[in-house]
Amino acid sequence: TEFLRRVRLNRAHEMLSNPTPETRVTTVALACGFANVGHFARHFRRQFNEAPLVTLNRGRSRRL
Repeated sequence: TEFLRRVRLNRAHEMLSNPTPETRVTTVALACGFANVGHFARHFRRQFNEAPLVTLNRGRSRRL
């Protein structure tokens, strides 16, 4: 289960790093198989050392 969680978190990181204008943390979490956004955010922070919203905002600023 840990391996699959890391795979899903890596996919979420890709999606948040390269967002479309419609990308939201909640929709990314659900699309990657996380039913609870709080759990998603906690695991994301552990793996990437930042909150999902920080990654999303950085991705959006690169697109400007």
